[in-house]
Amino acid sequence: MKTQRLKLCGNENLDQALYTWFVQMRQQGVPVSGPVLREKALRYEREMDIKDFTASNGWFNRWKNSHDVAFKAKRSRAP
Repeated sequence: MKTQRLKLCGNENLDQALYTWFVQMRQQGVPVSGPVLREKALRYEREMDIKDFTASNGWFNRWKNSHDVAFKAKRSRAP
């Protein structure tokens, strides 16, 4: 059986920069949501002058799966 590496967005620099930033924020205890990650990815896209990148739902799901990232749902507190 052959293992294939998941291609995220065609730019490993953006992928690694986003993951590094994500880990740093988590270590600092800063809550990071999906929309925040997608916006950060788009900022990196502009900074790195990457063409034809969109932080689509599909891209985001593949990025989360590739890096084993999961978001916990907030629980509402009972009065």
